[in-house]
Amino acid sequence: MIDSLNEINRLLITIKELSQSDRGALKSSVIAFCQNRVIEGKFPNHNETIVFSGLTGLIEQLDGRLKITALGQKVLESNPLKTYELNDLQKDLLVRSLFLDGPMKSSVLEILRKFTPAYSSKTFEWSNIDNSPLEGQLELLELLKQSGLLFGDNSKILVDSKYVDLVKELLKKPGVVSPEELFKRLKNAEVCGSVAETLMLSFEVERLRNINCMTEAECIQKISDLDASAGYDIASFDGQSATLVPNRFIEVKGSRGNEISFYWTRNEVRQAEIMRSKYWLYFVPGIDLVQKTTSFKPILIQDPFETILHNSDFEVDCMDFFVRKRKYR
Repeated sequence: MIDSLNEINRLLITIKELSQSDRGALKSSVIAFCQNRVIEGKFPNHNETIVFSGLTGLIEQLDGRLKITALGQKVLESNPLKTYELNDLQKDLLVRSLFLDGPMKSSVLEILRKFTPAYSSKTFEWSNIDNSPLEGQLELLELLKQSGLLFGDNSKILVDSKYVDLVKELLKKPGVVSPEELFKRLKNAEVCGSVAETLMLSFEVERLRNINCMTEAECIQKISDLDASAGYDIASFDGQSATLVPNRFIEVKGSRGNEISFYWTRNEVRQAEIMRSKYWLYFVPGIDLVQKTTSFKPILIQDPFETILHNSDFEVDCMDFFVRKRKYR
């Protein structure tokens, strides 16, 4: 573990200056250069800085060379003045990309689980009187203070107000979703779903054309435009059809992430059970909502009622209940 997060700047700047190609810079040259670049009279262990930066995904090590990753480049570009001390933008990047998400998330979570809500100050706090000791985690704790995620002294440590919502999400018990979070998720799912439907309509047309089903490709119907209760979004064809009656019914799901994760309504599940092998679920991962596209191939699942609901590889949660009192005549 490094003593100072500021050493990241010294390392990244040095690698950038010594890199003459996409292969990066020689590790031995970087260490020698850093040793000659004395800042504030400090002589840190540069090997430790390299190891830390590698573990946290800021640099890559290969064949005795060091190369800055995409994340490391973001941190570097956030320091146009090439200062030794991390600026506020860099600290925020490290908090969001390393500590509250990414490689160090689990270690940080171990510390934050010892914090408790401080309702009066609307944050989370640790106290040497009320909470369990932080022994064995002091080095990481110091880095979290340097990053701005935490502040305080040996008697009381608090989460900075700008990160309270992120920490609250991190500490949330598995399976527990607030109404606000559920609404947000459903809204994001709706936006992603709209983009995914457009992408999959083009995908399905291209799929049929590639198997020489030109007429069938012209007869694909986007059902969701006029009938949101159908339980599927697109009526298509497996292949050539003499009657041009659709026999592939597609429900489209999309996500900004890469893992299969989506909301499946009761009506959609009912239709999947009725249609079985004729019902397909097309999942589109990695959706870019700005460009309205994705660089990933869709995942096609036939008979999802069997493939998903009766498969231990998938986890299905019931998020909420809708309650309504019956009207008696």
